[in-house]
Amino acid sequence: MKENTRHSWSGIEHKIALYVYLYSPKNIKKNDDYLKEICERLYCYTGNEMPIGSIYAKLQNYKYCDPNEKGGLKGNYKKHIVYWNQYASNPSALQKIYNNFIESTNNYKEMKKIIQNRNDFDKFQEEIKEEMKTVSPEKKDAFFESIINIRNPQFQQTFKHNLKVEFNNKCVICGLNIYGILIASHIIAYSNCNDKYDMINHNNGLLLCPNHDSLFDKHLISFDNEGKIMINHNIPEEMYSLLELNNNYTLPNEYLSKERLNYLNKHMEIFNIINR
Repeated sequence: MKENTRHSWSGIEHKIALYVYLYSPKNIKKNDDYLKEICERLYCYTGNEMPIGSIYAKLQNYKYCDPNEKGGLKGNYKKHIVYWNQYASNPSALQKIYNNFIESTNNYKEMKKIIQNRNDFDKFQEEIKEEMKTVSPEKKDAFFESIINIRNPQFQQTFKHNLKVEFNNKCVICGLNIYGILIASHIIAYSNCNDKYDMINHNNGLLLCPNHDSLFDKHLISFDNEGKIMINHNIPEEMYSLLELNNNYTLPNEYLSKERLNYLNKHMEIFNIINR
């Protein structure tokens, strides 16, 4: 993490720093491993890089608020004393906040890698958008070139992560939420994408269970322009229950972005050809 990173402290960051001040040794050192861990957990929780020097300074701010201590740093005292007055005499509330924070960041080492990958991914995605503005259609990257440059674990992991966040770790059709088996399904198949952006854009994806991914991949199901499910006529209605299909199902509006609808429309065109 960058030592010179600065940002406006959020409420949760203030509360965690206050907890650390109250319940860690008063002589804790700036390079203490516990402080390093808290910094990494806060980074994963808020997305803000947290230099260890920054949180150490915050401990000194709360030391200044502590009537039982001398010294500390006065900086932004009016804001710090508000948190001190609210939580220093209410340890149970502060403990609950801290416990929730720790529980939410239990896999912070993995989360940190995902966030860093996602930041790289987002940066790359923006570069691709800019690149496509100036590249003529006939010069768009061929699929095999793209697969060399893009289809690597980092970008595919981020594509899946973005879909899991958006769809709350659930199959969008049946709600199955077994984390390890959910599939980040491309709406336009990876091999049929015309350019890099389509390959990495999470709007070209749905989070599905293996069952519905297989049906969707084979164009046995699709969605119309309003997100209503379309089911291949060769699937008998008596099989709907077994396949967890409901011909009245519609994708929730929050998932029907303009970009995703464009991809779904292309998927539907193939479905209509197969379903003749």
